[in-house]
Amino acid sequence: MYIINGEKTLEPKIVLDAGYFFGQGVFETILLRRGIPIMLESHLKRLNKGLNFLNIKQQKIKEEYVLSMIKKGGFYEGVLKIMVSEKNIIFSTRELSYKEEEYKNGFSVKVSNVRRNESSSMPFLKTFNYYENISEKQKGKQEGYDEVIFLNGKGYITEGATTNIFFIKKNKICTPKIDTGILNGTVRDFLINTFCGVYKFEEEYYNLKDLYESDGVFLTNSLLGIMKVKSINNKEIKQSLQIDELGNLYRKTLGI
Repeated sequence: MYIINGEKTLEPKIVLDAGYFFGQGVFETILLRRGIPIMLESHLKRLNKGLNFLNIKQQKIKEEYVLSMIKKGGFYEGVLKIMVSEKNIIFSTRELSYKEEEYKNGFSVKVSNVRRNESSSMPFLKTFNYYENISEKQKGKQEGYDEVIFLNGKGYITEGATTNIFFIKKNKICTPKIDTGILNGTVRDFLINTFCGVYKFEEEYYNLKDLYESDGVFLTNSLLGIMKVKSINNKEIKQSLQIDELGNLYRKTLGI
């Protein structure tokens, strides 16, 4: 089921524009629980910021509009995707694919050979130009990995193909700075701003050695929540109970 420009349809029909000719469009992927879009305000803030940055002449996407489209589409549980370009606003849903077994075991991760360009504006936006992320993730999947992570041109850790990266060291929760060339994910932002009174967070420049020598590594995004990492490039990573504790606190705080 899709809602395209306000109309329900089983067959996606769009108006061709710069979004589909040149990738000039933005999107958000939102966790949907019992008809409620989780962290909707944060997602829309980023989406509308992207519309302004790319100079896309489109209406501001407001919470009440999204909620009305969710109701109209009968969307209730799973993944809600919103795609916006100059002439199209598309809502679609799919099932959430992550399994309990994955959270129990953790993700195996590899480092991509592709480097992030920290001077580009593209990593900071969720645009239709997402091919590099998806292509690298697909290659990783074919090799038996759950996620790939990128370094930037200076060799610093940046982010995963669809995730932000955190690691624990000496009771600090560490994550790469925004200017390494990363997207400030909604969960990343939520953790740092909501739990800064409970945990000590640090944003800095880190290399792979920092991950290998850490007390634990985890990944975040709006669908995944918090996922621990069991290995990077087939090197086993320490497991920290603090990651499970943070995951429980995150889910409890959001009521999911």
